[in-house]
Amino acid sequence: MINRRLPHVATGPSYTSPQVTTRMAAAVLGLTASAMSRHLTVLERAGQISVEADPADSRTFLVRQTEAGRAEIDATVQAGTAVFMEVIADWPDKDVEIARELITRLNQSWALRGDPVASERQGPRWRRTRS
Repeated sequence: MINRRLPHVATGPSYTSPQVTTRMAAAVLGLTASAMSRHLTVLERAGQISVEADPADSRTFLVRQTEAGRAEIDATVQAGTAVFMEVIADWPDKDVEIARELITRLNQSWALRGDPVASERQGPRWRRTRS
């Protein structure tokens, strides 16, 4: 149940910062390598991520979120949580619990559905068939 006295609406695993390859990040986000590279350059310049050579593959890099990047995410989550808590402040506990259950169900259904567009993003754009 959502506890309105907690500073965060939902508790769960904290943000972790595993190293990922740029290819893995691009695949998860559905971006091309070129677009991913541009985004990572901006994030690295802003101090949100660190980038280092991949010792297992000299052709690629490993990306890790920095402390500043984690702080930015935490601040964004806290701001969203504060607004959410204001919105539901006058809701009865039962309504909050029903909303939590439905949102959980929606997230689970969404995860099971997967990404229907991913199959259309096979390879570079110039190789894809046009409709």
